[in-house]
Amino acid sequence: MTFGEKLYKLRKEQNLSQEVLAEKLGATRQAVSRWENGQGFPETEKLLMLSSLFSVSLDYLLKDTPPEQTEGNPAEEGYYASRETTLGYLAHTQKTAVKIGLFVLCFFGAALPFILFPQANEDICALGSIAFVAAGIAGALSMAFQTDPYPQMEKEPLFFDHQFLEELKARYGVLRKRYVWLFIFGFLLIFLAGGFAVLFDDILGKFSMLSELIALVCIAGSVFCWIFSLSMMSAYEILLENPKHIASRRKWQQPAYRLLTWGLICAAVIIVVTLGCLHKAGILW
Repeated sequence: MTFGEKLYKLRKEQNLSQEVLAEKLGATRQAVSRWENGQGFPETEKLLMLSSLFSVSLDYLLKDTPPEQTEGNPAEEGYYASRETTLGYLAHTQKTAVKIGLFVLCFFGAALPFILFPQANEDICALGSIAFVAAGIAGALSMAFQTDPYPQMEKEPLFFDHQFLEELKARYGVLRKRYVWLFIFGFLLIFLAGGFAVLFDDILGKFSMLSELIALVCIAGSVFCWIFSLSMMSAYEILLENPKHIASRRKWQQPAYRLLTWGLICAAVIIVVTLGCLHKAGILW
């Protein structure tokens, strides 16, 4: 890609007309048109302004992309993910994963009033549980109505500066080991919860408040570890394995796969409701 082609692509991605871009740069529309047609280059000051405006490096703007990187590479037909945009997307994913984990913990917290205050009035404990559940639902709804600041990163083919892509691969190579260990630690917490339950049952002959509290904390902690580690690994895989992600996304957008997904969701809801009715009728448990 030449400088003119890159400028045209960046301008279109930002939904800017030649007139608007020229106004931002303090230039004329004719000058922008000449740059995009390969009939000249802007002066250094304008290049710096373009680099800042589109969050790309001067190296990317000025160096023509080698032919082997443009021919047959579908990624360059998509969205240019600059260093700033990519790191911002990863930071946003990390923050979102923490929020989701905390909201899920609110649902686990619904059991706390009954565990901490077993002798208290059931209605009061129920109010405390409802408060935890309401906090979790409110948090989930607040996130559902938030605008995604990086919609292109998961929906469009991406291409990167070659040097930054290599840096991103090296970074993920280090972080992936940590995320995998965090995921495994979640399983260890589950076994730890069961171990404490068996230990207290053997010592006291029954489950105590302490064993139930430890089990709840361990299970909640394991879910938080899984949510965080899987969210971050998924974000890096979307970036580094973008063609596979786009192909998978397009496959699941087909009507047959959508129907299958909704069928599984409906089946799960029916099973849960049925089990609840059987439990209420005294047939189960």
